[in-house]
Amino acid sequence: MSIVSFTFTDKDEDLTGSGSLTDPMGTQSVWQWYGRRLIAHLTEQTTVLEGFNMLCIIFKLYEEYCEENNTQELIPLTEFYLLLEQMFALAVYNHNGQWLLPGIRGLKYQINNRSKRNTIELPTRILGNQLSAGTWGLYRGAAIRARLLDADGVRLSEDTAQNINHGLCNNKRNIFKAIQTIRNNKKWSFNFVSNLGMELKKSFLSKNNYATLFNFLIKNDPFLINAHYHKLLDKQDDYRTIFKRLSSLKQFAQWKDVFESIIACEDVTGTLDALFSVIYSGKDKTIKQTEKILKEAGFDLLKFKSAVKKLSAFPVTCTDGEARKRFQKYQKAFLSIKTLSEFITVYLEVHDFVIVSRGGNPWLYVEGDRIKANVEYVQKDCLTASPGKGWYHDYYLRPFRSIRRAFRKVSYFR
Repeated sequence: MSIVSFTFTDKDEDLTGSGSLTDPMGTQSVWQWYGRRLIAHLTEQTTVLEGFNMLCIIFKLYEEYCEENNTQELIPLTEFYLLLEQMFALAVYNHNGQWLLPGIRGLKYQINNRSKRNTIELPTRILGNQLSAGTWGLYRGAAIRARLLDADGVRLSEDTAQNINHGLCNNKRNIFKAIQTIRNNKKWSFNFVSNLGMELKKSFLSKNNYATLFNFLIKNDPFLINAHYHKLLDKQDDYRTIFKRLSSLKQFAQWKDVFESIIACEDVTGTLDALFSVIYSGKDKTIKQTEKILKEAGFDLLKFKSAVKKLSAFPVTCTDGEARKRFQKYQKAFLSIKTLSEFITVYLEVHDFVIVSRGGNPWLYVEGDRIKANVEYVQKDCLTASPGKGWYHDYYLRPFRSIRRAFRKVSYFR
């Protein structure tokens, strides 16, 4: 029997890890679709503004590298990116002992175990699967959607290229030479306190590109730049209150159906996800005994069915293929249910369908008239066991608020 700690989060392709470890009822594709109507470019992982800054700097350097070496065999973009990401990470971590982007464990290991005080030999890897788990895998998709990169994700967009400053003019040829040396299967000793190391650190921490990043990540979106929206975020942390308030304001009339559909989506998907903890607590009990647990948790079957109907009634509901199929599954499974015992049985059938479709075994199942578990589930607090109570998913507000805080530190939104 395995032990699984679930965190219900976004299903974005930019994320690493299997959705089968985080999404027992298959709700991710549904609430992700609604979140994309509100915040089109960010993901659950794109919370650090420096990640976008470094990505743009490396792409800018690669364009200059290609221009200066057009007669030679070029290093592929991905190799160039990974090596320079490691150099940035080593320089910044050695300077202040911090690295807010992926790879902190690898950095600590490499720097604490180096044989020479201020040097490390490259190539190294700060992550086991750095291409997908580092900033290339986590930030590049968001940068494409924000139009910082072109549609193919292999170069800066024209507007971005004109405005990004890497700040490495004094050392860029040393960077190109180092990467070429490593490309030729040779080790290269990187001295953190050299001029190159210090310039890399300054480039990473510089705010020179923030005006450009602000335009693409926030200002170019008429909703995200709205001052009334930011005033509300300053005053309120409860997501249900935020979306209800937004839907009532005249300034946001054009997005009213978006806010209301997100609330309706949460009443369905948030309830389904929260109920997994509740039903899990009924393991080894009969379905009849688990009915009582649901009642004590405040679950209201009629309200839940009404929530499914309400979400179904919106003019635009899950046009994405996977999200649409999943929501249609909920409609077919739950709308005809009349009793709690029937609901528990059907709920576990949907769970079985979701997990088996991924090639796994259901975590909960019915054997005879008892609920059994295939995993030891580290339960989360039950935030909402019925529509209209609490809030479960963030619809990309958490990463947006994180990026927003970074801009506020340098006098944006004031």
